[in-house]
Amino acid sequence: MALDDPRELVDFYDLLPVSNVRLFPQLYQQVDGQASGDLLVQDEADPLWSATVNLDVALLAEARDLDALLNSMPPPRKFYLRDVARRLPAADPDNGVTLGGCSITVRSIGEDNSSVAFSGFAPGYVLSRGDFWHVDFGADPARRGFFQLLEGDAADEFGNTLELAVTPSVWPGIAEDLAVTFIDAACQMMITPQTYTSLTFRRGGGWRELPGHPEALMRDNDADSIAALAAAPIQGIIARQFIWITANSLADGTPASFGFWNGRLPVTLDVVVGADGSTESRTYEADGAVISVDKIPLSSDLNVRNASFILSMLHPTVRTLWGEYVLKLAKVKIHRAPFTPTGRLPVAPPRRRFKGSVDTAPKKTPTPSAEGGLTVNCVSASADLRVINPVMRSDESQKLRSGDRHSKYADVVGTWEIMWGGSS
Repeated sequence: MALDDPRELVDFYDLLPVSNVRLFPQLYQQVDGQASGDLLVQDEADPLWSATVNLDVALLAEARDLDALLNSMPPPRKFYLRDVARRLPAADPDNGVTLGGCSITVRSIGEDNSSVAFSGFAPGYVLSRGDFWHVDFGADPARRGFFQLLEGDAADEFGNTLELAVTPSVWPGIAEDLAVTFIDAACQMMITPQTYTSLTFRRGGGWRELPGHPEALMRDNDADSIAALAAAPIQGIIARQFIWITANSLADGTPASFGFWNGRLPVTLDVVVGADGSTESRTYEADGAVISVDKIPLSSDLNVRNASFILSMLHPTVRTLWGEYVLKLAKVKIHRAPFTPTGRLPVAPPRRRFKGSVDTAPKKTPTPSAEGGLTVNCVSASADLRVINPVMRSDESQKLRSGDRHSKYADVVGTWEIMWGGSS
C-alpha cells in the first residue's frame, strides 16, 4: 500500500508512543552588537515551526517497529505533527463537539498579512491566545500553513470574528473562503538529519522495582503486579504516575480535588486508598498536564521525604488550580501503577507511593524557546511530627481536659514555705 508524503497523522505520528512534545517557532535572526551597547536584530528568513518529540518505548519489538516505521519514510522524512496537549482551542466548551459541526473559513486577511478573521463558528465561540490552526492551499504542490493566534476573540451572532493577530505572517496563496481547521491542527514537519538515533532497548523497560530489589520486597504488592515485575526483564514494563491534589478555594475556602497523570487521555479508574486494599474511583486529567515527576524513594522510617513534579501551565485545569486555589499546604497523594507495554493497560489498581502536602509551588515563566511550568515541591506527612505544640503548661490548659485541676496551684506552689512536720 502506497503511503502519502508527507505522512498523515494516522499513518505516522499517531502511531508513535509520544510522551511529550515541545512545539516552538525557530527564528532565523542576525544580531549585531554596537559600540553604544545597543543590539541590531535583523530577520534573515521567515520563522519555521520546530518540535522536539520524546518517545516512551519499553519493548525491543516495539523499538524495532518504530525503527521500521521511520525507515519507511524517504528523505527528507516529511510528516504531519500536532501538539498532544493542545488538540482544541483552550476555551472549547464540549471537547470539540460543537466545533466539529462548524465549517470554519478565512473571512479576511489583514493588509500586512499578520492578522486573519474567521467565519463559520457557533455564535459566542471563544478563541484564545495560543490556539493553533492550519489551512491547506495550493495544488501541485499542495501546501499547508500552520499558525498560532496571538490574541483572542468571541464569535459574533453570525459566527464571525474580528481580524486576529497570528504568527507567522500569512503566506502568499492563502486567500478568503479557504477551509480552516482548529481541531487537531497539524503542522508539516521533516526530521532534521542526524537528530534521530535508532532506538535502543534497556532490559527492564525503565521500571526499577524488580524482584530482589529491596523496594519490591518491602511493599505488599498484589499478585498481578508481582507477576508483571517478575516478567519485566523479558517483556518490559511501563510506569505511570497519578497525582491527586486537594486544595482550598481562594473564594470561599471550599476544598476541591484535582487529578493528573502522565498518560495521553483523561482516565477514570480505581486506585488503592486503604491499608486493607480498598479502592476509590478517581478521574485524572492528561493531555500533557504532567511534564515530569521526580523519583520517589520508598523507606520504612519516619524521615521526612520530598517529592517534586512539574505541571504544564498550558493545561486549563492546571491554570484553574494555580489561579483559583491555595496550593500552600494542599494535600498531595501520588500513586503509581505498572502498565502493560503492548496494550498500555494498568496491570493492577495504582498504589500510593507518596502522601504529604505542598511546600512550595513556584510558577516558572519561560523565556522564548524555553520550557515553563508549575513546579510543585512536597513534603511527606511525617513532617507533621515536627510540629511543636504551642500550648503552655498551666492550669487553664489543664482544665480543658475534662476539668482537670492538677495544675491549680502551679503558678504559686514554688513560693510556698512549708515547715518541717507541717502540711501544705
